This record gives sequence, C-alpha cells and structure tokens, in this order.
Amino acid sequence: MKETKHTKQKRNAQAHSRRDFLKVSAAAGAGLLLPWPTLAQSGGTLSASRIPRFVTPLFIPPRMPETAVGSNTYQIAVRQFRQQILPAGFPDTLVAGYGPVNGLQPFHAPACTIEATVGVPIRVAWINQQVNANGTFQPHILARYLRPTKEWANPPGPIDDFGFGSVGAYRGPVPIVTHFHGGNIHDDADGHPEAWYLPVSTNTPAGFIREGSAYEHFRQKAVARGVPDWPDGAAIFDYQNNQPAAACWYHDHTLGITGENVYTGMAGFYILRGGAYDLPAGVLPAGAFEIPLAIQDRAFNTDGSLLFKDEGNGNIMTVNGNTLPYLVVQKRRYRFRMLNGGNNNTLLLNFSPTVPAHQIGTDIGFLTAPVALNRTFEMGNAERADVIVDFTDVPAGSRVYLQNSGDGPREVMEFRVVPRVGNDLTLPAAGLGALLAAHSEAPPAGFDNLRRVAMKDSRQGIVRPGQVPFLRPLEYHDAPTETPAQGDVELWEMYADEAHPTHLHQVHFWVVNRQRFDPLTGALIGVPSGPPPRERGPKDTVMVHTGEVVRVVTSPFALAGDYVWHCHIIKHEDDGMMRPLVVA
Repeated sequence: MKETKHTKQKRNAQAHSRRDFLKVSAAAGAGLLLPWPTLAQSGGTLSASRIPRFVTPLFIPPRMPETAVGSNTYQIAVRQFRQQILPAGFPDTLVAGYGPVNGLQPFHAPACTIEATVGVPIRVAWINQQVNANGTFQPHILARYLRPTKEWANPPGPIDDFGFGSVGAYRGPVPIVTHFHGGNIHDDADGHPEAWYLPVSTNTPAGFIREGSAYEHFRQKAVARGVPDWPDGAAIFDYQNNQPAAACWYHDHTLGITGENVYTGMAGFYILRGGAYDLPAGVLPAGAFEIPLAIQDRAFNTDGSLLFKDEGNGNIMTVNGNTLPYLVVQKRRYRFRMLNGGNNNTLLLNFSPTVPAHQIGTDIGFLTAPVALNRTFEMGNAERADVIVDFTDVPAGSRVYLQNSGDGPREVMEFRVVPRVGNDLTLPAAGLGALLAAHSEAPPAGFDNLRRVAMKDSRQGIVRPGQVPFLRPLEYHDAPTETPAQGDVELWEMYADEAHPTHLHQVHFWVVNRQRFDPLTGALIGVPSGPPPRERGPKDTVMVHTGEVVRVVTSPFALAGDYVWHCHIIKHEDDGMMRPLVVA
C-alpha cells in the first residue's frame, strides 16, 4: 500500500544519509525565495496579431537516437536551450526540453520521438541537466511566475507539501520526473509525481531536498528488478512495451509544477509499432507521409520569452514547436498522429475547406471502424487521434487549414498541396473497416469490481451507493480509495461537474456509455448512450463533460504498485485534482 507522507519523509531522510547529504536548515537557501516585485520582468505581451501566419515550415521530430545502435538503451537529458519558435526575424525563446546526451540529434521542444517495438523492452536514463557550463543550477525558465501555494515538490521543504507562495517566487534548481503517458509499466518507471529529482549542481543550497519523497522507494524497487542503480540527478526506467501499437507520449509529471515544466517544452512522442494490434506494412502511409502533430497553445513576451498567464493558456497555437507552421503535402494520403499537448484547452478541430479525413485510431490503438471527420472533432488534453487525410483529389496549389473552434486560438496550421511524386499504394481509409476491426483490441467481456468516482472543481472523491456526488472531495495526500486488486478488471463510473479529461495510469480502458446526471441531486437523467464512433477503441484519457457520468471498463490491472489517476487539465492536476491509484 502507498505510504503516508510522514513515513515518506522519514524514508527520504534515510536516502539523503545514504548519499551523505548535509542536513542543515533550509534557511541557507532563503536567497532563492525572492519577493515577487524584485523579479526581473520581460517585455510586454506579444499580441498574436503581430505574429505572421504560416511562414515557418513544420518541424518533424526525428527519431530519438539510442546510446548505441541496436542497444535499446537511451540516455535522455532535460536541458535549457534556445529555440526559434516564433517566425524568423523574431527573438528566439528559452525553453527546456529533452534530447540525447550523445549529441546525435539536437535538443528540441517537443523532443525527438522514441520509436519502440511491441514486445521489445527499452531502458531510458532520464537525466536532469538544467545546469550552466560551470556546474551551477539554472533556475526555472518561468521562475517569475512560479509561486506555488499548493502541494508541490517544494525542495526548500517541507517535502512534497504546501509551498511558500506568500513569500515569493521559487528561484532554486528545477525538479523533474518523466511519465510515459499510455505506458503499461512497473510503478518504479511510471514517473510518479513524488519521485522527482534535482540536477547535480555545485551550488544547490545546503538543506535543500534533492529528491522527492517517493524517489528512494522506487529506486530500490527498480534495483531489485535488475535495473542499474540510479545516479544522482537521474532515474533509470525500464519499459517493457507489452501493449498495443499506439502513438503515446512522454512528459514531465513533477508534483505541483507539471504545468510549468510541460509549458517550457518537456514533452515528446513515444510511438509503439508491431504486434497483433498493428496493420500490415504498406496499408497505411508511412515514412515521410506519417507525421506526428503536437498541438500546444503558447503566449510570448515581446522579447521572445514564454509568457505564462491564466495557468498556461496561450494566445497562439504551436505545432511541433513552431507558431502556425505550414506543411507541403503531395496529392496523396497522409497519416497524422495528433496530440492535444496543451495545458488546459479542449480542442474542436476541423479541416477547412473540407477534405476527405478519417480517424482510424485513438489513444491506445485502432478503432473498430474508420470514422469520417466531416465536421469538428474533439480532443481533450492528452488525447490522441490517428487520422488519415486524403489530398489526392485536392487541386495542386490549394491550401487547406487545420482550425480550432474550441478553447484557445482558432488557427492551427496550413497544408500546401503540390503534385504527387510516384504512386500512392496505401489503401483508402474508408475501406479499412475489416482490417481495423481485426486489429482493434476488444474490451474485456466482464468486470470484477464497480468503482464510482467524482470530480468537482479541482478535487476528486469517491461516490458511495445512494450518495449525491461531490459530497466527499478528497485531497491528493488523503488515504488511497482507488485500490484495485492485481489482475482485476474494473468498471469505473466517472462523474463530473465540469469538463475533465481524465487519465488513468498503468491501464487503458474502453468507453462503455455516457449519461447525463443532475450534479445537485445525483439523479441520473435519461438513458445511457453508447460510445460515439470516435471512442470505439482503447483509450487512456477520456473527456467527462459537464453534468455527465462516463462509464469505462479497464484492461486488467496487471502490475501491483503505486500509481495515480487525475484530470489532465494540468492546472487542475497541479491544484490537487489527482488521487493515488494503488494496485494491491
């Protein structure tokens, strides 16, 4: 079972003794808690109307290089670096993102794509290298906005507890921990929010806590499973890749500041291929015609620096790390692996003018049939969509736009159509029904346990039989209430008073139905409706709309350990809308 915060603190203190950390008063680091008015401010907000549209070619993330070819091992660091996110002629932007230590690819935000094969394990050393050339730590890029008044990593102490927001902004070393979103993995490799760690630096203040309260616990579990010992400032995660082929992603998951860390650039795709739930080669567009699209809204100051306002809501869209890019496409079919990687906004996307587009997959695999995207399609935070767009009959010279009519900025990117070179031997998406049905993972036939949970504002809670939802909101550190038995399949009923994209770690699930309810009385309204066609496939994140209960059936909770589940509006997650998920 998950330990209490008190026992975690005791265990973490023992871990510090192992590493001979000097235990003195955190007052030595008081210079890193600067009163808010003393922080240097960047220039004023850069209006989105001043940023040219569709003048930057789309960046396509390359494959993340292994430490040695064929080794299935990676050394991936988080560093701070400058990137031209705004169009040429505007200032570049300081970001923090992932990249290979061996230098075979440049660092970028979002990062290189980890390409993995189903059934072939990989090992990743995630290294926090946010330090200067002289070894001193680099403060958070968003330090002037970082005033945590909630439970967060809190290196000055008390650990993983309420911060010092009334005192000033945090200017100390940056904690990180990386989560493989969509991974069915051991808990020591899950990127638990309390398993964060600081970089190794020459000037970390005496008394600062260098590792989260769960770091040592997971380090010991990993070593017991044969993983090499974790060096200071790093964690080593093994990923078994025993799950369906899918476009997943990795991102920071540090307690209380996931939003700030992801906003600065800590994210990348993790694509799994092969296995029983992938299609044969040649059926779908591949190579240069299969393109990941990470859609994220951002805001900037006039000096090019990131502006973090409204908890991470931007005034302009970026795709793969550039504002409003364009992509030259041939008159043929393309496969786009789309991700809503923004912090808070739900997207309602459409192609204008309309082009033949079909969704064939969701978060964790293929749908049971292709779905024509003739109108807008919804993508909550962290949701993915596997989309085939057919430009075959679009006249050369045409321009097609991806637009958003949901939360946030409207314009997303532009497609410029040119003549096709060579033949397109892939199959039209509309005719893939039989193939998709044969390669879509089916949901379990039954379940072992029914679980009711509720989400209200920035809190979660359990729902007792006969109880009106929302009467028992729980804090993140309250005792675990979601404790499935190892191997069990569960049916979850998720109630929400407002829209919440909800993510379960370790497992994936299938939407069974949706139903309206009265948040004041808890009374169900009408009859359940089955999942819409776009949700008839395995998922790891689901939109629970306002005044709605969504029922999902999970895959088996195959691995015992300490996980979490949470709203993926990162503001809500960081504000405590996250609960333990303890598989016993």
